[in-house]
Amino acid sequence: MYIIYNNVVYVMQKKKVFSAANRLSVDYLSHGTSVWVFAREQLEKYKCVNHGQGFPDWSSPEFVKKAAQDSVEEDHNQYCSPFGHPLLLEQLVVEYSKKFPKQKLTAKNIQTTIGACGALENCCQAFLNPGDEVITFEPYFDFYKFHVAHAQAFMKTVPVHLNAKKTGWEFDMKAFEQAISKKTKMFILNTVLSPFKKSARGKIFFLFFYFFCKIKPKKRGLSVGRLFYFFLYFFKKKGVCVCMVFTKQQLEEIVKVLKKHPQVIVVSDEVYEDLVYDNTVHHHIANLDDGKMFDRTITISSAAKNSVSQAGRLAGAL
Repeated sequence: MYIIYNNVVYVMQKKKVFSAANRLSVDYLSHGTSVWVFAREQLEKYKCVNHGQGFPDWSSPEFVKKAAQDSVEEDHNQYCSPFGHPLLLEQLVVEYSKKFPKQKLTAKNIQTTIGACGALENCCQAFLNPGDEVITFEPYFDFYKFHVAHAQAFMKTVPVHLNAKKTGWEFDMKAFEQAISKKTKMFILNTVLSPFKKSARGKIFFLFFYFFCKIKPKKRGLSVGRLFYFFLYFFKKKGVCVCMVFTKQQLEEIVKVLKKHPQVIVVSDEVYEDLVYDNTVHHHIANLDDGKMFDRTITISSAAKNSVSQAGRLAGAL
């Protein structure tokens, strides 16, 4: 410790007064470097496009903007219930009753959170004990490992890979089943999952897109984000598979395995549930097994993705 007094630097002996909580002894570095840290370094170094994080570069819908403006003008700035604003919960019940028709939902089924990360953190803190295991598919959202580590639990992964025709993603069901043990307490499912892996076509796609973006597309009135989706669409037609939406059959196979392990809680991260295209159907795992999976599943949704309002940090767990 250094103290400056009258332009003189005094060196003071370091004294340990406080000690950190035991849970902070978790070695987060052993979980690897955050992919966002790596991506940021590449962005700064090469001035390239960040196609990793989910922040669209187009504006929020007008109704979202107007609602925010009205809230400010009408002085809606007081604390609300920690469980969520009653009007919001009421509307969420209406919306999710359509998605889960076999359930009689009430406001008690829904918890609003500060973003989907807040919901994930709450799930891990509420259900995981030190030493518990969590299963998820890899690649996965980078923050999963930190939410799990905060609860002093351990994460085990099952890789997904391109199928033989390179038109879709699949995983080894035996590997998934073998990953589950008596210590397994939670399974984190992410659908829509957006993994990227190296392939010849993928390299061509990214090189082409990168160099195209270097010629200042915004001068022509185009945003980088829209160009990205244009090229994504073009190369998709050429056979490049860029994301994984779990099919109903795949989810049913997962459920069949989970039925053998009733101690496992399912946390279904579905923040991209409405961003599916080309007649692809998003399925809720909570609806499977004739709706019985609902009782052991926490479904997470995000207004940041569904209504392009990332700054709002609004999500919900059902």
